[in-house]
Amino acid sequence: MEKKRAIVSGGGRGIGAGISVKLAEEGYDLAISYANRPDCAEETARQIRERFGRECHVMRAVFEEEGAAECFVHESIDKLGGVDLLVNNAIRPGLGGSILDIDTGEMDMLMRAELRAAILCTSEAARYMAKHEVRGNIIMISSMRAERAMPNAGLYSGFKAGINQMTKCFCLDLAPFGIRVNSVEPGAIAVRTREELLESGMPAEVADAKEAFAERIPLGRKGNAKDIAEAVAFLASEKASYITGATLLVDGGLTIPGFPESIGEAGTDAYTWGYIKKKSEWKWADEY
Repeated sequence: MEKKRAIVSGGGRGIGAGISVKLAEEGYDLAISYANRPDCAEETARQIRERFGRECHVMRAVFEEEGAAECFVHESIDKLGGVDLLVNNAIRPGLGGSILDIDTGEMDMLMRAELRAAILCTSEAARYMAKHEVRGNIIMISSMRAERAMPNAGLYSGFKAGINQMTKCFCLDLAPFGIRVNSVEPGAIAVRTREELLESGMPAEVADAKEAFAERIPLGRKGNAKDIAEAVAFLASEKASYITGATLLVDGGLTIPGFPESIGEAGTDAYTWGYIKKKSEWKWADEY
């Protein structure tokens, strides 16, 4: 059987780990990155090697840093001997906050991690594929937040919407080389249990709100990493050989009727519209 090689940024834990394990099951050797929690990445790699007998190379890549994206892809291609599939999954925690309270440093870091890294990883992998006549696949992990407007999330949502539009443009650039480009939009995905959330320091009322939210999703549950991994595996397969430039929404129907419109107390609502500050709550700096 012909060797298949996949690069997964942020492939060490959460949704990324689910994608990595599924691709190993589908016969891919892998190179995965992590920014922190090397223990999670090594555990993912161990499972891949022991369960499926596939290669799994683990590399640290902090995509906010200059040159990190290009270096990660170059090193991955070198270790794997090429690349057939790139999954841009790495993210930076945080939504960016309200437009009235923008932190330019955080904005730049978020842009580097969410948008710039995806562009640079795609460019490096696509150049290899085109040069070596690999009819490969590039899959972007976007977000349903690209579809729905929510308060305090303009930066993150805007960057993810940008990912979707880039998917369409890049697919036209790469179609002459037989390279397909698609994106997946996860909805509300549970990657940690309530107990794990509490151990991470999350207040109990927030963890409970996250648990209760599942009842508001049309299909009656939150998604999991396997749901996203299956979507990625499908788009990378021959079954999707005539699909390019598409964005696959995997959200249990969440965005169709609209997000739950209840507004909770500040810091307690989870996966709702979010807490919208009242005018009286804003404290203005002296410069105005």
